[in-house]
Amino acid sequence: MNEIKITVKFFAMRTDKLSVNESKMLLQEGTDVYTVLKDLITQHPKLVKKIDCAFVLLNGVYALPYDILKEGDTLTIILPAMAGDKRYSPKLGRNKNGR
Repeated sequence: MNEIKITVKFFAMRTDKLSVNESKMLLQEGTDVYTVLKDLITQHPKLVKKIDCAFVLLNGVYALPYDILKEGDTLTIILPAMAGDKRYSPKLGRNKNGR
């Protein structure tokens, strides 16, 4: 498989806690959004409490966990200022009521 390069951007009130606002990632072709989110949690453990409440965009459009990333894509993660309402999970793409 070939490798692809993507850009990951973080936006939040307190991105200084992550010590990064933007990152380049080299991935295997066929990698999905969910896999990148898991990798980011491993690299930045402070994300673990906030990632479930984050909005995740792929090239400016709401991303689903199974969206496949391509060369040059930009994954934008908008983190909450606080770990807030967990009724909505971007990883699942639906709220706890199944909607």
